[in-house]
Amino acid sequence: PSSDVPSPIMSLASRYHLLTHCSKSDLEADLKAEIKDIKAVHLWEAWGGKLGWGEVTAEVKKAYDEEEQGLKDELKKAEESSGETEILDAYFGLSNFYSRTGSLALSLSTLDSILSLPKLSTSKKIHALLGKARVLMFFDRSPTDVVAACDDAAEKGGDWDKRNRLKVYKALDAVSRRDFKKAAELLAGCVKTFSADELVDFKEFCTYTVLLSVLHMPRPSLKKDVIDGPEILAVVPSGSPVRLVAERLYDCDYSGYFRAVAGLEPSLRESRYMSSHASYLVRELVVLGYAQFLQSYKSCTLAAMAETFAVPQPYLDAHLSRFIAAGRLQCKIDKVGGVVETVRADGRNAQYKKLVEEGDKVLNKLQRLSRVVDV
Repeated sequence: PSSDVPSPIMSLASRYHLLTHCSKSDLEADLKAEIKDIKAVHLWEAWGGKLGWGEVTAEVKKAYDEEEQGLKDELKKAEESSGETEILDAYFGLSNFYSRTGSLALSLSTLDSILSLPKLSTSKKIHALLGKARVLMFFDRSPTDVVAACDDAAEKGGDWDKRNRLKVYKALDAVSRRDFKKAAELLAGCVKTFSADELVDFKEFCTYTVLLSVLHMPRPSLKKDVIDGPEILAVVPSGSPVRLVAERLYDCDYSGYFRAVAGLEPSLRESRYMSSHASYLVRELVVLGYAQFLQSYKSCTLAAMAETFAVPQPYLDAHLSRFIAAGRLQCKIDKVGGVVETVRADGRNAQYKKLVEEGDKVLNKLQRLSRVVDV
C-alpha cells in the first residue's frame, strides 16, 4: 500500500548539503534532473531560488498538478464510498506525495489529518509520526517532540519493526541535540537489527556508530562490538578515517590516531547529521587521546609526549594548557621541569564536595521558602 512508501528522499537532502556546504558543484546537474523527474516542485522553488535555477518548467508543474489532483480525487472518493483502510491509504499517499515533492507545510498538515482520524491504530499512528519526523529531519528541523510522541505511542503498542526503527530516529535526534552518549548507546544497540534505511543508509549508520562509540564506549566493548563487529567490518573498510580513529586509539598509536582524526574532519563536514558538530567532535577526540595517554603515567616530559603524538612541543604545551584550564584534563604542567603531571581524582573528596554543593542548594531553597511563608 501507499503508506509503506518512504518519503521524502533523504539522499536528495544529502546531495544538496554537499552542493551548498562542501562546494561539490559536480552534483548540481544530477540533482536538478532528479528533482524534475520526481516532480518536486516545492524543492525546486526552495533550493533553486538559492542556487539560481530559475522557474520550474511548465511541463514539470503540469505533471505535479495532475498527480496532486489525482491523489485528492482518490481521497475524496475513498471518503465518500470506501472503508477506513482505503481512506487511510489515500491520506498516506497524499502525504508521501507532498513529502517527496518538498512541501514541509502540506506534508505536516496531511500527516496531522491522519493522526486526527478516529479509530487510528497504534501501528498507523507510529507510522504517521515517523513520517513527520522524517520530513522535519529532511528540512533540518528538530524532530524531538515528534520522536517523543512516537516513543509514547510505541510504549502502548506497535510492532517490533517500528520499535526497532524508532531507535535510529531517537539516535539521530540525540545527535542533533549533541547528546552523543545517548546516541552512541542507541546506535550500537541496533547495528544487528538495523532497518531504518529510509532515514540513513547502513554504511553511514555504521560510520556514526563507530565514531560515537569511540567517544563513549568502554575499551573492551569497543574492541568486541565495534572494531571486530562483523556487521561493521562488512561495510566500514579498514582504511576508512573513522575506522583508523578507532583502531589507532585502541592500539595506543597516538601519532597515527592524531593523523586519523585530522583525516576524519572533512568527512564529518560532508555529513548532514554531523557537519554542525564537526569541530566539537574533533576537539572531543583530541581530548580523549590526551586523556587516555596521561591515564597511563603519573608524569612524563613534554618532549616525550610531543614525540608520541608527533606534534611540536609548543603546540602540545598550548593545547594541554587550554584543556587543563577548561577542566577537561586532570593534570598540570611544570614549566620549569618541562613535565606533565597527572592529577589523580579523589573519588571520596569529589563525592563530599558534591554533597556539600547539593546541601547548599537545598538550604538556599528552604531560606527562600521561609521568607515567602513569613510574608
